Amino acid sequence: MDSSIHTPVTTLNGRRVLVTGGTTGIGRATVRLLASEGARVFTFGRHKAQLTETLKTVKADGAGAVAGMVADAASQKDIARVFSRADSFLGGLDVLIDNAAISGDAISGMADSQWR
Repeated sequence: MDSSIHTPVTTLNGRRVLVTGGTTGIGRATVRLLASEGARVFTFGRHKAQLTETLKTVKADGAGAVAGMVADAASQKDIARVFSRADSFLGGLDVLIDNAAISGDAISGMADSQWR
C-alpha cells in the first residue's frame, strides 16, 4: 500500500484537550476516546452526577489524566471559570472540542441572549 496518500497521524499522547459538554452522549464518548489515546482531558457539563460518572468511568478505563467541573456553557462567568481551571489542570491547551449543544430554533433565527 502506498503510504504517501495517507494523512500522517499525530499521536494524542500528552495532548491537552478541553471538551465542552463532555458528560453525556457524544461528548462523553469523545472524552473517553481521547483519554484512551493518552490525551490529558478537561471537560465540563451542567450536572454533577453525570460529570462524576464520566470521570469515574474514564479513570476506571485506566486512561490518561482527566478532570472536570460543573459549569454551563451558556454562562460567560462559567466559561471564564472553565478556562481558568482547564489551564491550571492542563498547563495550556492544544485542542478545543466545542461539543456543547443547545436546543430551540436555528441559531440564525435566535437573539444572542436566547442561545447564550
